[in-house]
Amino acid sequence: MLQQELPPAGQVGDAPEEPRLGTVQPDLIGEGLIIEALGGEAAIEAEASDLVLRAYGATGARAAAALVRLLQDYAHSLEDPEASEEERATGRRVMGWLRRLAGALDDIETIEPLAFALPVQTTVLREDALEITGRAARLSRDRLAAGCEERDAARAATWANNLSNRLSDLGRREEALAASEEATGLYRALARAKPDAFRPDLARALNNLSNRLSALGRREEALAASEEATGLYRALAEASPDAFRPDLARALNNLSNRLSDLGRHKEALAASEEATGLYRALARAKPDAFRPDLARALNNLSNRLSALGRREEALAASEEATDIHRALAEASPDAFRPDLARALNNLSNRLSDLGRHEEALAASVEAADIRRALAEARPDAFRPDLARALNNLSNRLSDLGRHKEALAAIEEAADIHRALAEARPDAFRPDLASALNNLSNRLSDLGRHKEALAAIEEAADIHRALAEARPDAFRPDLARALNNLSGRLSDLGRHKEALAAIEEAVGLYRALAEVRPDAFSEALSVSLGALSDIRNAANDQPGAHDAIGEAILVLRPLFIAQPGAVGHWMAMYLQRYIALGEGIGRQPDLQLIGPVIEIFQRLQGEEDDE
Repeated sequence: MLQQELPPAGQVGDAPEEPRLGTVQPDLIGEGLIIEALGGEAAIEAEASDLVLRAYGATGARAAAALVRLLQDYAHSLEDPEASEEERATGRRVMGWLRRLAGALDDIETIEPLAFALPVQTTVLREDALEITGRAARLSRDRLAAGCEERDAARAATWANNLSNRLSDLGRREEALAASEEATGLYRALARAKPDAFRPDLARALNNLSNRLSALGRREEALAASEEATGLYRALAEASPDAFRPDLARALNNLSNRLSDLGRHKEALAASEEATGLYRALARAKPDAFRPDLARALNNLSNRLSALGRREEALAASEEATDIHRALAEASPDAFRPDLARALNNLSNRLSDLGRHEEALAASVEAADIRRALAEARPDAFRPDLARALNNLSNRLSDLGRHKEALAAIEEAADIHRALAEARPDAFRPDLASALNNLSNRLSDLGRHKEALAAIEEAADIHRALAEARPDAFRPDLARALNNLSGRLSDLGRHKEALAAIEEAVGLYRALAEVRPDAFSEALSVSLGALSDIRNAANDQPGAHDAIGEAILVLRPLFIAQPGAVGHWMAMYLQRYIALGEGIGRQPDLQLIGPVIEIFQRLQGEEDDE
């Protein structure tokens, strides 16, 4: 039964043209017969393992595909809290077959069919996939050292590249980078000798190298690798579009992330839009093959649109991505639960951006629950994701006034980020600083002002160091931290220091908003509102009135376009503007506030009609 052929579908990683597991519905009757026939007492179980080994020896890839199919349908029960003991026993039995088979394979030719059959995306099989792929990498490296032929170099590069992916899946970032660098070096040498044969492999390795460098905070190097990969794939796709358009789309999606990491948001959006367009066309033609890629591209597009202030479009992209990921995760939870959690976390942010706080909290809670379960099983791989989900959850709880729960969530996130940053500062200091910034807000919400100041001072110091090294990427974060620092200093009556901090924040945001008003006008207006408050506290009422008037002017275009998203800010600014003006005897500037009042009146009329 293990020898029956399953439908072929594509390639796994850098596999050669070898049939692999197809996307078909489970044959539950056939699988049940296999489990029943090969399961049982210890002696029978040993015989079953021998049968699996003999079947693999006879048919190789076909038996491997059948075994992996069983694993995908049964092994997930090992980490499913709702699975029955019978289901877990079946999962352990099938996992045992895999491990005994893998342990019996001691040369590169025999282990390759099994290694290629393993799913690219999996949670429950990550450790076993690493063990099997690592052995293939070692055996291919030994073969290269003994023979040093072109095919041996290509094989060693393939397995080094695949090993990099498996190491990354388990959070072993430095080792993943080393394997990726090895693969890239081998493919570069091969491509120099035979460019037509090996340029696609070099491009794939460079794309992977970009991800590994980015994971360790080496952003400029990551961008350089991504740009080279994209250039290679663009040339290949122009010559052979059917063969290389999927690779070009993947490279463009990656390039978008690298550009965004360095603050180059317009270029990042252009790359993301091109990638999404390519994947949408591919998914129309082959939905089973390309819907996961389309969903990831849409998730990325949502982030790029949000960074440029295009909120409704960002939400639409995020909703489409989440719908696709949910359907995929229902069909294959082992492969797609991490993607669903990422999409939900993103959806929560997009809903919050538009003031839909209850819906945003529901999405955030679901994302955090998924990531907690994943992190409990594999902390090295999923703790960073759990910390980000908790950071987001804290914001959503705070939006709804649930301050104690919000503080608990961010304290847990900050603890995780601190441990990660101590181990890998280049990769995780930005996340730690963001968590500390959020922690300061939550402590302040509960009146714990001295602790709140300590947290934001640490965050501002980290952000300043990061912004000095990479101003395009980290100036927005520094401005945000300075804005927060000003508030904490003001809470403790340290108004001169607070004024200096907020003036620096306003200066940074003013420069950012001049270049990208859609992205930074709201943040600039918030800083101007804070500047008004601090000037008022320092008895500079005319200066306070000027600052809040500028806040209205800056926010007005966004308010006219999206009153539901920023109406709470504008209502607050308008009230302060009128009150401060009355206090110093200034008449309201009707040219400034007239359009704002008209919109509020229209909105009120619409509510009355309902």
